[in-house]
Amino acid sequence: MKTIQQTKFTARLFRKLSTININPKKRLMQKVYSGFILLGIGVIALSNSGGAAAGFAGARTGAPGEGTCSNCHGGGSFGTSVLLEVFENGTATPATSYVGGTTYDVKVTVNKTTGNPKFSFQSTVLNSSNAMAGSFNTPGSNTQVTALGARSYIEHNAASTPNIFTAKWVAPPALTGTVTFYVSGNCVNGTGGTNGDQAVTGQLSLPEFSTPLYANVTQFSVAQIQQSNSISWTTAEEKNNAYFAIQKSADAKNFQDIARINSKGENGNSSIELNYNFVDNNQWIGANYYRLLSTDIDGKVSYVSEIKNIVVKNQHGVAQVYPNPAQDVLTVSMTSHSSNTIQLVNMNGQVVKRTELNASASNHTIEMNIREIPQGIYFLQIIENGVVIKVEKILKQ
Repeated sequence: MKTIQQTKFTARLFRKLSTININPKKRLMQKVYSGFILLGIGVIALSNSGGAAAGFAGARTGAPGEGTCSNCHGGGSFGTSVLLEVFENGTATPATSYVGGTTYDVKVTVNKTTGNPKFSFQSTVLNSSNAMAGSFNTPGSNTQVTALGARSYIEHNAASTPNIFTAKWVAPPALTGTVTFYVSGNCVNGTGGTNGDQAVTGQLSLPEFSTPLYANVTQFSVAQIQQSNSISWTTAEEKNNAYFAIQKSADAKNFQDIARINSKGENGNSSIELNYNFVDNNQWIGANYYRLLSTDIDGKVSYVSEIKNIVVKNQHGVAQVYPNPAQDVLTVSMTSHSSNTIQLVNMNGQVVKRTELNASASNHTIEMNIREIPQGIYFLQIIENGVVIKVEKILKQ
């Protein structure tokens, strides 16, 4: 981006040129010279940019529909390479998969084999539909988070001498599937232009957790049976397994234990197939998400199932929510005459909007102003008597 000094200098220069009394041919040349001056300032601003997305260069990660840093920067020979890594939050343990809604550490390293360049980068993460997957926050001192259209980016905030950039990543909701990080790294020579720099790209795919870790769970299913939900699972073998915990959620993020089922194996061990079942009689209208955890005899807890979802509908439905995607106003039209709390929750579990609908109100349609809410994915929850009876995924554009 242009600095304040560059902007003031350009304005003074154009005012000076405009006061010169010259003939039409010379005035044409004046415009040409002015254009070259503006172009030169633009190149300088780009080469000292605090991030392509934050400036005017745009998205340059190499993701579908985007360019790369090498579209502008080239000619250098620093032996540039870029590495993006994802770690379990607050640890040095690499993440081999992700759990929806969980926070992870992202580390981008731009390396060189020769020379003394400065370093820059840009990265985003998308799902299989090429939509933004999760969100970034808590950038390091030489890193910033920038929104551009429907996508979000982490990138340098200035050409950096340290070659490592960090941020936190909140994984998208459960059932998103595999996500892909796209990253572009750049070694810049700092001469004020883009020639003599060297940029490269990279990718990292991260699957959603679905593979059992300790207890060998070969089957996990949820089925609706009248006014109840039946949860069943099968283990091929068990080792030192104390018990299973069944957890339930209305938004696939905030789970609570609803049952604890002891291992059927002798002293928690079994080499034969064992079948388990639990019936949840507290059925919710709307989304019912379930997952299974295993706790071994030493107290270690492990996720041992993927998340399963049952959507329960009442006879007349709960509400209509539109439009979706939405930009300015979200309309909720209730079909019942109960008192309800309607709230919008972000992917971090924070309530960003809440309103009450009284049963005595003559109009059972409300309009929720979401104009000032940042773009992204949210969950609209309808709560009746303290129970979530409907959850709908909303895309704010």
